[in-house]
Amino acid sequence: KGRAKVMDFGLAKLRSGLSLTKSRTTLGTIAYMSPEQAQGEEVDGRTDIWSLGVVLYEMLTGELPFKGDHDQAVVHAILHRQPASLNKAKRDVPSGLEEIVFQALAKKPSARYRTMEELAEDLEAVARGLEPLRARPAHPEKSIAVLPFINDSPDQENTYFVNGVMEEILNNLQKIKALRVISRTSVEQYRERKKSIREIAEELGVNYIVEGSAQKYGPAFRLRTQLILAAEETHLWGESFQQKITNVEDIFNIQIKIAKSIAEELKALISPEEKKLIEKIPVADLAVYDEYLKARSYWNDFRKDSLTKALDYLNSAIEKESHWAPLYAGLAELWMWIQQAGYEPPSVAAPKIYENLNKAMELDPDLAEVHYLSAMIAHLVEWDWEKSEREFVRTLAINPNDSYSRLLYSQLLLILQRNDEALAQRELAVSLDPLNPAAKLIYSGTLVLAGDFKAALSVAEELVAVNQEDMSANAMLEIAAYRLKEYDKVMRSAKYSLPFAIEEDVYEGIMRIYNDSGIVAAYEEIIKHLEKYVENNPICFAEMSRRYLIVNQPDKAMDWIEKGFEIHDPQMTYIAVSARLFEQLYGNPRFIAICKKMNLPLPE
Repeated sequence: KGRAKVMDFGLAKLRSGLSLTKSRTTLGTIAYMSPEQAQGEEVDGRTDIWSLGVVLYEMLTGELPFKGDHDQAVVHAILHRQPASLNKAKRDVPSGLEEIVFQALAKKPSARYRTMEELAEDLEAVARGLEPLRARPAHPEKSIAVLPFINDSPDQENTYFVNGVMEEILNNLQKIKALRVISRTSVEQYRERKKSIREIAEELGVNYIVEGSAQKYGPAFRLRTQLILAAEETHLWGESFQQKITNVEDIFNIQIKIAKSIAEELKALISPEEKKLIEKIPVADLAVYDEYLKARSYWNDFRKDSLTKALDYLNSAIEKESHWAPLYAGLAELWMWIQQAGYEPPSVAAPKIYENLNKAMELDPDLAEVHYLSAMIAHLVEWDWEKSEREFVRTLAINPNDSYSRLLYSQLLLILQRNDEALAQRELAVSLDPLNPAAKLIYSGTLVLAGDFKAALSVAEELVAVNQEDMSANAMLEIAAYRLKEYDKVMRSAKYSLPFAIEEDVYEGIMRIYNDSGIVAAYEEIIKHLEKYVENNPICFAEMSRRYLIVNQPDKAMDWIEKGFEIHDPQMTYIAVSARLFEQLYGNPRFIAICKKMNLPLPE
């Protein structure tokens, strides 16, 4: 006590700039060597900061941060492993000290303290009971993205199988509440990745990346996966699997092991309920699972022929195995999209949705997709708000990383005028699926419903910049811009927001009216074209009613709202939200009567 000890861990440079450690060599005490020194690269004073970090770690825990049975094992740990938390070995570590030590031990020199003086200032701050000024959190948020796996098979037709394996690993990780897992729709664009791991992670807003590659030759299967700390592009964990796939358990056991290993590496607690869900093995045999994966390969392409192919694969799988719930959940979801896209009328699609949904629920009440679909139907079709919320909550208990469920639950909360809760759900949803245009469109609509027109306009403009003719994005832009009185933007979006293609000369005529007589006159002309269109075509009530309000015709707007109620238009659920889109009708007895029939909270 009270005596200083001089430690020799291999100084890199004198203050004068003279190098004491030879470049392109690996001289030094192995356990205290920096990654760049261990690889014989150029070194500077930040190598000494690393070595001091090793000493501080050892002083605080009594153990070296990087260990191994022989020198090469120690070097591998220095290059590729992260040290255990200080708090794991010593519970009374002062707040902020772990952050200092781990910043000193950053793999890349650029991520460490620049000088010893900076490190000393942070140590002094902690000694005074303050938080360090420069140190980053020692353990970043457990946020992760699983990149599309590379298909190394000679037969590229096996891509559907490799994608299915990747999706199942992703699905298992999404069930763990302690992790924030990015949705597949946002990572899909990196399939032909030309960016670095660090760049991808920054765009997705995550700290960890999982990447993998797979090969399938008949029944033989090989899979390599690795977990990477993105900021430093450091490999934290990796494993290869190679075996003959004879039944569905063989492939699911690999997928389960990978998800659990990644969670363990990130120290993400898996609850008993989550463990049960992750370890569930389907009752289907390998041929049935194969057809299920083929169906999923067409699932997210909403063209009619793709949805039909997906239906064919699922129906074929059911002929072989009639007791596996995901097959029926898949049919219910596919029929829902077929109805939404207008490929089949509700009279055809609705019975199939209910039949398959009920069968899936009967077979597996813990399947997240079943509760998600049930929540959607209760919301958009049955107008049963209590049931819808119950089903959304159940969905998110099973899969807390489901971005679509959170966005749509946010819209339900807006209907119930619980705006603060809605805000929390929609922000989390966006963080789970930040680059998905479909999710962004729903997000823009959610912002409109919340009355945050400035933010809604910004998101809609991002979408229109990618696809100028996107009707739905232009509709959101039109509504938000009108409420902000940015009428030039309203008129630009009106060219593409109508449910029919507007001819150039017609649009030019509308623009002349706008420039000569203003926005109301322009909308009067737009309504003339809409009224002609609806003589022979169905249309959402909101397309008419909101525009009639702009031209001060509230009675006609109310007529269309009553039509929407009669046909059970899904958009009717939003008539009383805090955006006050139909504020001119709030005192109308007909409007109040419909709100009461729908059990909607009356707007203030």
